[in-house]
Amino acid sequence: MAHTTGSAPASKIIAGTMLALAILSVLPVATSLPLQGTFDGSWYLSTVPPSTIAITNGVLETRQSNPNATGYTTSYYDTAQIGSFPWQGQPTTQPIPYNTINITLQFHDRTLQAGSRYQIYLGLYYYLPNGTIQGCNTTLDNQGCHTYQWFDTEARLAENINGTDTTPGTENTYDAHNSFGYDTVLAQLQPGQQGNLTSFNIETQFQNAATNWNIDKATPHQLMGVEVGTAGYSFQTLNVDWYTVQLANTTQSPSPSPIPSPTPQPPPPTPQTPPSTSQPAEQSGTCLPCQAANYVQTHLWLVFIGVLAGFTIPLAIQLVGRRTRPSRTKKTIMRLHALQRLSVSVHD
Repeated sequence: MAHTTGSAPASKIIAGTMLALAILSVLPVATSLPLQGTFDGSWYLSTVPPSTIAITNGVLETRQSNPNATGYTTSYYDTAQIGSFPWQGQPTTQPIPYNTINITLQFHDRTLQAGSRYQIYLGLYYYLPNGTIQGCNTTLDNQGCHTYQWFDTEARLAENINGTDTTPGTENTYDAHNSFGYDTVLAQLQPGQQGNLTSFNIETQFQNAATNWNIDKATPHQLMGVEVGTAGYSFQTLNVDWYTVQLANTTQSPSPSPIPSPTPQPPPPTPQTPPSTSQPAEQSGTCLPCQAANYVQTHLWLVFIGVLAGFTIPLAIQLVGRRTRPSRTKKTIMRLHALQRLSVSVHD
Protein backbone atom coordinates (compact mmCIF):
# COMPACT_ATOMS: atom_id res chain seq x y z
CA MET A 1 0.00 0.00 0.00
CA ALA A 2 1.38 3.36 -0.98
CA HIS A 3 2.44 5.31 2.08
CA THR A 4 0.69 8.47 1.01
CA THR A 5 -2.79 9.85 1.31
CA GLY A 6 -5.12 8.31 -1.26
CA SER A 7 -8.77 7.69 -2.02
CA ALA A 8 -10.37 4.75 -0.25
CA PRO A 9 -11.89 2.35 -2.82
CA ALA A 10 -15.42 1.02 -2.69
CA SER A 11 -15.90 -2.74 -2.61
CA LYS A 12 -17.14 -4.79 -5.53
CA ILE A 13 -17.23 -8.52 -6.19
CA ILE A 14 -16.10 -9.62 -9.63
CA ALA A 15 -17.54 -13.00 -10.56
CA GLY A 16 -15.19 -15.58 -12.00
CA THR A 17 -12.00 -13.66 -11.24
CA MET A 18 -8.91 -15.83 -10.79
CA LEU A 19 -7.53 -15.05 -7.33
CA ALA A 20 -3.87 -15.79 -8.05
CA LEU A 21 -4.19 -19.53 -7.33
CA ALA A 22 -3.69 -18.94 -3.62
CA ILE A 23 -4.63 -21.32 -0.84
CA LEU A 24 -5.19 -19.81 2.60
CA SER A 25 -5.70 -22.57 5.12
CA VAL A 26 -7.01 -21.60 8.57
CA LEU A 27 -5.32 -23.61 11.32
CA PRO A 28 -6.73 -24.39 14.77
CA VAL A 29 -5.36 -22.31 17.61
CA ALA A 30 -3.71 -25.39 19.10
CA THR A 31 -1.64 -25.94 15.97
CA SER A 32 2.02 -25.39 16.71
CA LEU A 33 3.75 -22.55 14.90
CA PRO A 34 7.44 -22.37 14.02
CA LEU A 35 9.68 -21.59 16.98
CA GLN A 36 11.91 -19.54 14.70
CA GLY A 37 10.63 -17.19 12.03
CA THR A 38 12.26 -16.22 8.73
CA PHE A 39 12.49 -12.44 9.26
CA ASP A 40 15.91 -10.86 9.70
CA GLY A 41 17.73 -7.56 9.36
CA SER A 42 17.21 -7.44 5.58
CA TRP A 43 13.61 -6.34 6.16
CA TYR A 44 12.90 -2.64 6.59
CA LEU A 45 10.39 -1.99 9.39
CA SER A 46 8.01 0.90 8.72
CA THR A 47 5.47 2.37 11.16
CA VAL A 48 4.37 5.55 12.95
CA PRO A 49 3.72 5.85 16.71
CA PRO A 50 1.74 4.85 18.66
CA SER A 51 1.99 1.71 16.53
CA THR A 52 5.03 -0.51 17.09
CA ILE A 53 6.82 -3.19 15.09
CA ALA A 54 9.66 -5.57 15.97
CA ILE A 55 11.35 -8.85 15.00
CA THR A 56 11.76 -11.38 17.82
CA ASN A 57 13.35 -14.78 17.12
CA GLY A 58 12.68 -14.23 13.43
CA VAL A 59 8.97 -13.49 14.05
CA LEU A 60 7.61 -10.14 12.82
CA GLU A 61 5.33 -8.60 15.46
CA THR A 62 3.03 -5.85 14.15
CA ARG A 63 1.11 -3.93 16.85
CA GLN A 64 -0.93 -1.26 15.13
CA SER A 65 -3.01 1.43 16.86
CA ASN A 66 -4.70 4.39 15.11
CA PRO A 67 -7.70 5.37 17.25
CA ASN A 68 -7.90 9.08 16.42
CA ALA A 69 -7.87 8.89 12.62
CA THR A 70 -10.91 8.73 10.39
CA GLY A 71 -8.99 8.00 7.18
CA TYR A 72 -5.61 6.91 5.86
CA THR A 73 -3.64 9.42 7.92
CA THR A 74 -1.28 9.42 10.90
CA SER A 75 -0.35 5.83 11.95
CA TYR A 76 -2.28 4.00 9.27
CA TYR A 77 0.34 1.31 8.48
CA ASP A 78 2.54 -1.16 10.34
CA THR A 79 4.63 -3.11 7.84
CA ALA A 80 7.92 -4.82 6.93
CA GLN A 81 9.36 -4.26 3.46
CA ILE A 82 12.07 -5.66 1.25
CA GLY A 83 13.10 -4.32 -2.19
CA SER A 84 12.11 -1.07 -3.95
CA PHE A 85 8.79 0.80 -3.97
CA PRO A 86 6.86 3.39 -6.02
CA TRP A 87 7.25 6.23 -3.50
CA GLN A 88 11.03 5.97 -4.01
CA GLY A 89 10.79 6.86 -7.71
CA GLN A 90 13.21 4.59 -9.57
CA PRO A 91 14.20 1.14 -8.24
CA THR A 92 17.30 1.00 -6.06
CA THR A 93 17.47 -2.81 -5.86
CA GLN A 94 17.49 -5.72 -8.28
CA PRO A 95 14.24 -7.42 -9.42
CA ILE A 96 13.01 -10.25 -7.20
CA PRO A 97 13.26 -13.39 -9.40
CA TYR A 98 10.52 -15.59 -7.90
CA ASN A 99 7.02 -16.59 -9.00
CA THR A 100 5.30 -17.81 -5.80
CA ILE A 101 5.19 -16.83 -2.15
CA ASN A 102 4.21 -18.69 1.06
CA ILE A 103 3.25 -17.00 4.33
CA THR A 104 2.49 -18.24 7.86
CA LEU A 105 0.86 -15.85 10.35
CA GLN A 106 -1.33 -15.60 13.44
CA PHE A 107 -4.08 -13.00 13.95
CA HIS A 108 -4.05 -12.36 17.71
CA ASP A 109 -6.76 -9.76 18.43
CA ARG A 110 -8.44 -6.50 17.45
CA THR A 111 -10.27 -3.67 19.26
CA LEU A 112 -12.48 -1.74 16.85
CA GLN A 113 -14.29 1.59 17.04
CA ALA A 114 -17.16 3.10 15.06
CA GLY A 115 -16.17 3.74 11.45
CA SER A 116 -13.12 1.50 11.67
CA ARG A 117 -11.35 -0.10 8.75
CA TYR A 118 -8.39 -2.48 8.55
CA GLN A 119 -6.67 -4.96 6.26
CA ILE A 120 -4.04 -7.64 6.92
CA TYR A 121 -2.18 -7.99 3.65
CA LEU A 122 0.66 -9.06 1.40
CA GLY A 123 1.82 -6.23 -0.84
CA LEU A 124 3.51 -6.87 -4.21
CA TYR A 125 5.00 -3.95 -6.17
CA TYR A 126 5.78 -4.19 -9.89
CA TYR A 127 7.96 -1.87 -11.97
CA LEU A 128 7.51 -1.31 -15.73
CA PRO A 129 11.07 -1.07 -17.13
CA ASN A 130 10.01 0.19 -20.57
CA GLY A 131 8.65 3.44 -19.17
CA THR A 132 5.37 4.99 -18.11
CA ILE A 133 2.11 3.73 -19.52
CA GLN A 134 -1.49 4.92 -19.40
CA GLY A 135 -4.08 2.82 -17.64
CA CYS A 136 -7.82 3.50 -17.43
CA ASN A 137 -10.44 2.14 -15.07
CA THR A 138 -14.01 3.19 -15.73
CA THR A 139 -15.89 0.13 -14.45
CA LEU A 140 -14.24 -0.97 -11.20
CA ASP A 141 -14.39 2.04 -8.80
CA ASN A 142 -14.22 4.38 -11.84
CA GLN A 143 -10.72 5.63 -11.11
CA GLY A 144 -10.38 7.23 -14.54
CA CYS A 145 -7.13 7.29 -16.51
CA HIS A 146 -3.63 7.74 -15.12
CA THR A 147 -0.06 7.41 -16.34
CA TYR A 148 2.42 5.58 -14.11
CA GLN A 149 5.41 3.24 -14.19
CA TRP A 150 4.50 1.16 -11.13
CA PHE A 151 1.78 -1.17 -9.85
CA ASP A 152 0.87 -1.14 -6.14
CA THR A 153 -1.05 -4.37 -5.39
CA GLU A 154 -2.32 -6.12 -2.28
CA ALA A 155 -3.54 -9.65 -1.54
CA ARG A 156 -5.58 -9.28 1.63
CA LEU A 157 -5.85 -12.13 4.13
CA ALA A 158 -8.49 -10.20 6.10
CA GLU A 159 -10.44 -7.01 5.52
CA ASN A 160 -13.08 -5.36 7.70
CA ILE A 161 -15.00 -2.14 6.98
CA ASN A 162 -17.27 -0.60 9.65
CA GLY A 163 -17.26 -3.87 11.58
CA THR A 164 -18.24 -6.01 8.57
CA ASP A 165 -15.94 -8.56 6.98
CA THR A 166 -15.47 -8.14 3.21
CA THR A 167 -16.58 -11.09 1.10
CA PRO A 168 -13.62 -13.13 -0.19
CA GLY A 169 -13.23 -12.66 -3.93
CA THR A 170 -13.79 -8.90 -3.80
CA GLU A 171 -11.51 -6.79 -6.01
CA ASN A 172 -10.80 -3.07 -5.94
CA THR A 173 -8.73 -0.53 -7.81
CA TYR A 174 -7.36 2.68 -6.32
CA ASP A 175 -5.20 5.59 -7.34
CA ALA A 176 -2.03 5.42 -5.22
CA HIS A 177 -0.89 8.75 -6.75
CA ASN A 178 2.41 7.18 -7.83
CA SER A 179 1.20 3.82 -9.17
CA PHE A 180 -1.81 1.81 -10.35
CA GLY A 181 -3.52 0.44 -7.24
CA TYR A 182 -5.22 -2.96 -7.10
CA ASP A 183 -6.29 -5.29 -4.29
CA THR A 184 -8.11 -8.58 -3.89
CA VAL A 185 -9.51 -10.18 -0.73
CA LEU A 186 -8.40 -13.81 -0.54
CA ALA A 187 -9.98 -14.83 2.77
CA GLN A 188 -11.16 -13.62 6.18
CA LEU A 189 -8.78 -14.62 8.93
CA GLN A 190 -10.46 -14.09 12.33
CA PRO A 191 -8.89 -13.10 15.68
CA GLY A 192 -7.27 -16.12 17.34
CA GLN A 193 -6.79 -17.95 14.04
CA GLN A 194 -3.57 -19.04 12.38
CA GLY A 195 -3.23 -19.10 8.61
CA ASN A 196 -1.00 -20.45 5.84
CA LEU A 197 -0.96 -18.76 2.44
CA THR A 198 0.44 -21.37 0.08
CA SER A 199 1.76 -20.97 -3.48
CA PHE A 200 0.42 -17.49 -4.11
CA ASN A 201 1.10 -16.81 -7.80
CA ILE A 202 3.00 -13.55 -8.22
CA GLU A 203 2.53 -13.39 -12.01
CA THR A 204 -1.24 -13.93 -11.82
CA GLN A 205 -1.51 -11.06 -9.34
CA PHE A 206 0.07 -8.72 -11.89
CA GLN A 207 -2.16 -9.96 -14.71
CA ASN A 208 -5.29 -9.36 -12.65
CA ALA A 209 -4.11 -5.85 -11.77
CA ALA A 210 -3.25 -5.01 -15.39
CA THR A 211 -6.59 -6.34 -16.62
CA ASN A 212 -8.52 -4.15 -14.20
CA TRP A 213 -6.62 -1.08 -15.44
CA ASN A 214 -7.09 -2.08 -19.12
CA ILE A 215 -3.35 -2.52 -19.57
CA ASP A 216 -1.91 -5.28 -21.73
CA LYS A 217 -1.02 -8.24 -19.50
CA ALA A 218 2.07 -8.85 -21.64
CA THR A 219 3.54 -5.46 -20.68
CA PRO A 220 7.12 -6.07 -19.46
CA HIS A 221 7.21 -5.89 -15.67
CA GLN A 222 9.43 -6.81 -12.73
CA LEU A 223 8.60 -7.66 -9.14
CA MET A 224 10.59 -5.07 -7.20
CA GLY A 225 9.09 -4.96 -3.70
CA VAL A 226 7.40 -7.23 -1.14
CA GLU A 227 5.56 -5.96 1.94
CA VAL A 228 3.59 -7.66 4.75
CA GLY A 229 1.69 -6.02 7.56
CA THR A 230 -1.50 -4.18 8.49
CA ALA A 231 -3.15 -0.89 7.58
CA GLY A 232 -6.26 0.99 8.65
CA TYR A 233 -7.76 3.52 11.05
CA SER A 234 -10.25 4.06 13.89
CA PHE A 235 -9.27 1.10 16.04
CA GLN A 236 -7.49 0.71 19.33
CA THR A 237 -5.48 -2.44 18.56
CA LEU A 238 -4.73 -4.76 15.66
CA ASN A 239 -2.11 -7.37 16.62
CA VAL A 240 -0.61 -9.91 14.19
CA ASP A 241 2.46 -12.17 14.29
CA TRP A 242 4.12 -13.06 10.98
CA TYR A 243 6.22 -16.23 11.16
CA THR A 244 7.41 -16.99 7.65
CA VAL A 245 7.54 -15.30 4.28
CA GLN A 246 9.14 -17.60 1.70
CA LEU A 247 9.65 -16.75 -1.95
CA ALA A 248 10.11 -19.64 -4.35
CA ASN A 249 10.08 -20.75 -7.96
CA THR A 250 7.62 -23.58 -8.45
CA THR A 251 7.73 -23.73 -12.26
CA GLN A 252 10.24 -22.83 -14.94
CA SER A 253 12.98 -22.31 -12.40
CA PRO A 254 16.16 -20.80 -13.85
CA SER A 255 19.05 -23.25 -13.84
CA PRO A 256 22.24 -22.29 -11.98
CA SER A 257 24.24 -23.05 -15.11
CA PRO A 258 23.36 -23.48 -18.79
CA ILE A 259 21.99 -26.87 -19.67
CA PRO A 260 24.13 -28.49 -22.40
CA SER A 261 22.40 -29.17 -25.65
CA PRO A 262 21.60 -32.84 -26.24
CA THR A 263 23.81 -34.73 -28.70
CA PRO A 264 22.07 -34.81 -32.10
CA GLN A 265 20.65 -38.22 -32.87
CA PRO A 266 20.37 -39.67 -36.40
CA PRO A 267 16.88 -39.35 -37.86
CA PRO A 268 14.68 -42.46 -37.75
CA PRO A 269 14.72 -44.58 -40.93
CA THR A 270 12.23 -43.51 -43.56
CA PRO A 271 9.47 -46.12 -44.01
CA GLN A 272 10.09 -48.13 -47.19
CA THR A 273 7.51 -47.95 -49.97
CA PRO A 274 6.34 -51.44 -51.07
CA PRO A 275 8.14 -52.36 -54.33
CA SER A 276 6.21 -52.31 -57.62
CA THR A 277 5.56 -55.53 -59.63
CA SER A 278 8.32 -54.59 -62.08
CA GLN A 279 10.93 -54.70 -59.29
CA PRO A 280 12.01 -57.78 -57.35
CA ALA A 281 10.79 -57.57 -53.78
CA GLU A 282 13.43 -57.70 -51.10
CA GLN A 283 12.84 -60.75 -48.92
CA SER A 284 13.35 -60.64 -45.21
CA GLY A 285 16.84 -61.81 -44.28
CA THR A 286 18.26 -61.64 -47.88
CA CYS A 287 20.95 -59.38 -49.28
CA LEU A 288 20.38 -57.95 -52.75
CA PRO A 289 24.06 -57.15 -53.34
CA CYS A 290 24.94 -60.68 -52.29
CA GLN A 291 22.38 -62.14 -54.72
CA ALA A 292 23.83 -60.06 -57.55
CA ALA A 293 27.37 -61.23 -56.78
CA ASN A 294 26.24 -64.89 -56.73
CA TYR A 295 24.43 -64.39 -60.04
CA VAL A 296 27.57 -62.97 -61.74
CA GLN A 297 29.80 -65.67 -60.24
CA THR A 298 27.48 -68.44 -61.47
CA HIS A 299 27.44 -67.08 -65.02
CA LEU A 300 31.22 -66.68 -65.05
CA TRP A 301 31.53 -70.36 -64.15
CA LEU A 302 29.16 -71.30 -66.96
CA VAL A 303 31.18 -69.26 -69.46
CA PHE A 304 34.40 -70.84 -68.21
CA ILE A 305 32.92 -74.34 -68.53
CA GLY A 306 31.69 -73.49 -72.04
CA VAL A 307 35.10 -72.32 -73.15
CA LEU A 308 36.77 -75.36 -71.59
CA ALA A 309 34.34 -77.63 -73.35
CA GLY A 310 35.13 -75.94 -76.65
CA PHE A 311 38.74 -76.99 -76.27
CA THR A 312 38.32 -80.42 -74.70
CA ILE A 313 35.57 -81.92 -76.89
CA PRO A 314 37.54 -81.69 -80.22
CA LEU A 315 40.61 -83.02 -78.42
CA ALA A 316 38.63 -85.98 -77.13
CA ILE A 317 37.31 -86.70 -80.59
CA GLN A 318 40.85 -86.79 -81.95
CA LEU A 319 41.99 -89.15 -79.21
CA VAL A 320 39.08 -91.47 -79.83
CA GLY A 321 39.87 -91.41 -83.54
CA ARG A 322 43.44 -92.38 -82.95
CA ARG A 323 42.44 -95.29 -80.69
CA THR A 324 40.02 -96.71 -83.34
CA ARG A 325 42.58 -96.75 -86.21
CA PRO A 326 44.46 -99.82 -84.95
CA SER A 327 41.21 -101.73 -84.93
CA ARG A 328 40.68 -100.97 -88.64
CA THR A 329 44.27 -102.11 -89.46
CA LYS A 330 43.73 -105.34 -87.60
CA LYS A 331 40.59 -106.02 -89.62
CA THR A 332 42.51 -105.34 -92.87
CA ILE A 333 45.26 -107.76 -91.89
CA MET A 334 42.69 -110.43 -91.03
CA ARG A 335 41.10 -109.93 -94.43
CA LEU A 336 44.49 -110.30 -96.16
CA HIS A 337 45.19 -113.49 -94.24
CA ALA A 338 41.85 -114.83 -95.30
CA LEU A 339 42.59 -114.05 -98.97
CA GLN A 340 45.94 -115.74 -98.67
CA ARG A 341 44.33 -118.84 -97.29
CA LEU A 342 41.78 -118.74 -100.02
CA SER A 343 44.50 -118.30 -102.58
CA VAL A 344 46.37 -121.27 -101.25
CA SER A 345 43.25 -123.35 -101.31
CA VAL A 346 42.60 -122.47 -104.91
CA HIS A 347 46.12 -123.31 -105.95
CA ASP A 348 45.99 -126.57 -104.29
